[in-house]
Formats: sequence, structure tokens, C-alpha cells
Amino acid sequence: MGHYVSVRGWIECDKSNFPAIEKVIDKYRVSFLKYSIQQETAELYQKGWQIPNDVINWTAYVFYGADIRQYNVDFIKDQIIEIGEIDEDIRAYFFIDDENINNYNWKLCQGILSESQRESIEQYL
Repeated sequence: MGHYVSVRGWIECDKSNFPAIEKVIDKYRVSFLKYSIQQETAELYQKGWQIPNDVINWTAYVFYGADIRQYNVDFIKDQIIEIGEIDEDIRAYFFIDDENINNYNWKLCQGILSESQRESIEQYL
């Protein structure tokens, strides 16, 4: 049994990237075995993705938010990395809170995902 982490953040892109992003998300609905998770779990985690129907002005945002098992965090992380490979202008920012024990950020820029430690986001709420 594992514990949960809160994964929430967004991807900044152009609306023209939406079909390719949806393709990546759909791919992970069926290619989940390498993460040692069940199909039902993969489908549940994929519900955390939100792609808007309309874009306000020029930047499009795709959002993700869910509490997932800590040992499944790579399932989401790998999707973000693959989405970043679609276009070098795609950026992403995510906050991961591990029961306030280990809090960190993911930042995706020019196809490279970096990870950095941070204090709990709870201090800002």
C-alpha cells in the first residue's frame, strides 16, 4: 500500500496542439502496463486531464489535477514529457505535494522536464 500525492498544474500551448495532446492522453489510457497499474486506475487518473473547448485570447491551457498513488506518479510525469515533445513552444508547470513531506515542482520548457524541491503550497492557501 502506498500513500497519495496531489498532482496539479497546467500545460501552456497553442490550440492547434490540442489534437496531438489528446492523442498522448488517449495513448496512456491503453498503454499503462509498464507502470504496473490496472486499467481501471489508468482510466481514473486520465480523468484528471481537462482540455477546454474554447481558448481565451492566444494561449491555450490544458489542466491536470488529481490525487494519485505516489508510486504511480511517473504515469503522469511521462505523459507531460511526451506532450512536451509535440512542440518546443509547449511549457508546463506542475505542483506535486507528497503529504507535505516532499513537495516539488515540475517545469517543462523546450521539451525538457526539470524538477525542483519547494515548500508546501499550503502556506499560500
